Amino acid sequence: MNITCLCGPSGAGKTHYYRNNLSNQKMFDIADVYRDYPGIDYQDAFAELLNRIQLHITDVGTDFVVEALFREERYQRDWMTYIAAMNGGEIKFMDFEAEPAVCRSRIEADWKGCDQSDLSNLARYNARVRILENYKNGS
Repeated sequence: MNITCLCGPSGAGKTHYYRNNLSNQKMFDIADVYRDYPGIDYQDAFAELLNRIQLHITDVGTDFVVEALFREERYQRDWMTYIAAMNGGEIKFMDFEAEPAVCRSRIEADWKGCDQSDLSNLARYNARVRILENYKNGS
């Protein structure tokens, strides 16, 4: 089992890379957790992401992709490395960066291209903006 972690702020190009290179694998995106649980704090969101990943490993066991910020100084990379090791898998971290203004314009473009009447899309958009703002502020 291989785990690919796409790391970086919202709007940095992680999903674009996934769609063009890894779309044959299951994707777990932290923004989806924020969409499903508006207002959740980042520690609880990461715990929920880990729960979803563990269910996939238990039920399916195939290669997958995880999309999140994964700051190097935080524990998230350690957790993903541990999960890979405990399940006999390989881990790969891929870092994505873009200027905050570019990230914001990409988030806005995604929002304009989706069904804005769908409240889950609004929750995901708001989560992505919040993730970017937290990234810019170093939190």
